[in-house]
Amino acid sequence: MKKMIILVSLLLIVSARAGDLWVDNVTVASNAAIYGTLNFCNGPATGGRVTNYTLGGTNYTAHIFTNSGSFTVSGGTLTCDVLVVAGGGGGGGCRGGGGGAGGYTNKISHTLIVGEYPVTVGNGGNGAYLSGASGSNSVFDTITATGGGYGARGVYSVLVGGAGGSGGGGSGAPAGSGAGGTGSQGYNGGAGYSGGEPYNGGGGGGASAAGGDGASKNDGGNGASNSISGSSVVYAGGGGGGTYSLVGGIPGIGGTGGGGNGGGSGTNGVAGIANTGAGGGGGGNDASGGNGGSGIIIVRYSISQVSSSNISSLSISSNGINQASASGVNVFMSKVGIGTNNPAEKLHVAGNAKIDGTNIASAITLGGETRTNWPNVAVGALIASNNLSDVADKSAARANLGLGSAATNDAVVFLTTNSDGSQLTNITAAQVGALSTNAGALIAANNLSDVANAGTARGNLGLGSAATNDANAFLSTTGGEINGNIAVNGSVSVGAPAGDIPMGIYTNQ
Repeated sequence: MKKMIILVSLLLIVSARAGDLWVDNVTVASNAAIYGTLNFCNGPATGGRVTNYTLGGTNYTAHIFTNSGSFTVSGGTLTCDVLVVAGGGGGGGCRGGGGGAGGYTNKISHTLIVGEYPVTVGNGGNGAYLSGASGSNSVFDTITATGGGYGARGVYSVLVGGAGGSGGGGSGAPAGSGAGGTGSQGYNGGAGYSGGEPYNGGGGGGASAAGGDGASKNDGGNGASNSISGSSVVYAGGGGGGTYSLVGGIPGIGGTGGGGNGGGSGTNGVAGIANTGAGGGGGGNDASGGNGGSGIIIVRYSISQVSSSNISSLSISSNGINQASASGVNVFMSKVGIGTNNPAEKLHVAGNAKIDGTNIASAITLGGETRTNWPNVAVGALIASNNLSDVADKSAARANLGLGSAATNDAVVFLTTNSDGSQLTNITAAQVGALSTNAGALIAANNLSDVANAGTARGNLGLGSAATNDANAFLSTTGGEINGNIAVNGSVSVGAPAGDIPMGIYTNQ
């Protein structure tokens, strides 16, 4: 597998949280915008914040846990390296000792089988005006890192530092001894000093060195460097001891790896850095110690353990993403938008969607309604096979279809060519009669001879007064009568009349 660094002249956006982009083959023809985590191969495990990198010619995947969670192996037996750092101890108050660093364990070639593994990331212990609190253990599978020991408090309280992954520092004035670390996880805390001012609390132990004694230099013990995350990081530094500084006392400096500095008179100790397992600094005179830093767990394995058969070829062009291998798996850890830059769900399609296949296993939401069994339609929906028998309000449905009140009657209710007239409103069959001579009823066989008022009937039929005249009453080619004057525009040709021409009608004048 190769790590591809893609430079695109137009646009390539990869979410910072997603880390590096790992694929077997990539072609970028134009531009691509990638949001969230995009995996182009079947990884063997999930959990935590995932990052990929190359170190010493080997490609690695690292799962980083800064909070408790779970790590799931799904790709068969996995050989991995595991870093487990516990929470650091809190610093003691009143020229108190520095808190010890959380236990540091780095397991190489740890074997895991398929399954889910709980991940417990220890919290840092609280610093206090009295003695601080020890940090909490961090646990992964069979690996346990012990929480850092607390820093002791001066002024006749608990004078001895607490034992832990690394030991907490002892108090100053009266002097208390530092506590021991746990096996190879860390070193002892330093002893406090009260042989004369300044009174110094001892430094907390670190992953690679013991805390300094108050009689000399009460700095916290240094932590250990590790590149399991892809870059070199120092973890588990001890907290510096506090001091009584009225006569020039100098607070202890926190050890490398996030250890908090000690405080001077009236000054609180500084907290250890979170997710390093660092101890908190001891408090100065009349002041409180700083809190310990929380732990961290990192699981790393070489990417070569991913079978090449799970790797898919991918091309990114102006037409989108094309995955050539049908067996490849693309995992989008956040929301996916198609046609929208602001997807509201895990998959948000702005536009039409087409799904080929017959088995829809999970719910589909359309128009805001989610269904898991499509044949069982919700109450109130119309089914074509029901032929509208499930219409809720039939009257409203008829109105919506534009049907009048006649639609609810049978055909025999209305006047037809074979009816006797009983279908007419307020007219009985006796009044119409079966071709009888009832007064007022119109009979087809009478040819309208029984119309009550012929003049009114003609008006109702739209006939004018000419309808009552014969054709010879009007001027025609066969003759006619003209009453009144005739105005003629143009010539008139009149044939010679037959017989004598009456004088006075036709003259040559």
